[in-house]
Amino acid sequence: MTEAELRQLFPALPPLQHNAGWLPLVVHCLAQMAKAGLNLQQPRVLQIKQKLGSLRIHIDTSGMSEPQRTAIALLAAQALTASRSVCELCGQDAQLRVGASGCRTLCALHAQGTLPHPSTFDAMDTP
Repeated sequence: MTEAELRQLFPALPPLQHNAGWLPLVVHCLAQMAKAGLNLQQPRVLQIKQKLGSLRIHIDTSGMSEPQRTAIALLAAQALTASRSVCELCGQDAQLRVGASGCRTLCALHAQGTLPHPSTFDAMDTP
């Protein structure tokens, strides 16, 4: 799935602030959030970004029931945890790497710089 296809499904999404490798995690998380009661046709997703080497999904849960808020928070936490083992650039198995330039979750080849940098949704630095 591309970002354009994701936006067809969920037109109210804010700009994505992460690399392409995490797109499947985002799609899965948003689909599960929709099942939990989040209306993704409204601007409820506040931000989807990379921070400290992890995927962060911030949702406005005001007006939702407590069980819905709990479910949404759990799904966002699961996406964050899952992102720590998925290369943010290519989606392959990876690990969180901490270096002088910050925290990134990269596969061995991207961490070594032996693979080219794929297209991204924003202007994040290459490793």
